[in-house]
Amino acid sequence: MRRIIPLLFLLTLMLMPSCRPRKVLSQSEMEDVLYELHRADGIILVAGIHYPYDTLRQTCYNAVLERHGITQAQFDSSLVWYTAHPRIFDKIYPKVMSRLKAEHDTVFAQKEAATPQLQKK
Repeated sequence: MRRIIPLLFLLTLMLMPSCRPRKVLSQSEMEDVLYELHRADGIILVAGIHYPYDTLRQTCYNAVLERHGITQAQFDSSLVWYTAHPRIFDKIYPKVMSRLKAEHDTVFAQKEAATPQLQKK
């Protein structure tokens, strides 16, 4: 029995970092929000809109958070938690980057397909 208690204690310590508090976004929710936030940043930068960048960025970020039904505080808390748990966060970001790359590739494939048609006219 004395051997089991230290083992259970160690097992509990090992599993604790992966126990996500209820207020922290799930991995899939965090992935979706990060994807949309990065997308919003890209759209703002590519559009070259002449508007105060920080104001426009915050407006876009607020729209993304509202669409997901979360507050800025909940997102910030989630980001802090995932940053403190890099093993879990490292599972999210490759998925975000993969989605962004897939969208990028699709847009450029459509652009290349349309370019010859525009040159013929």
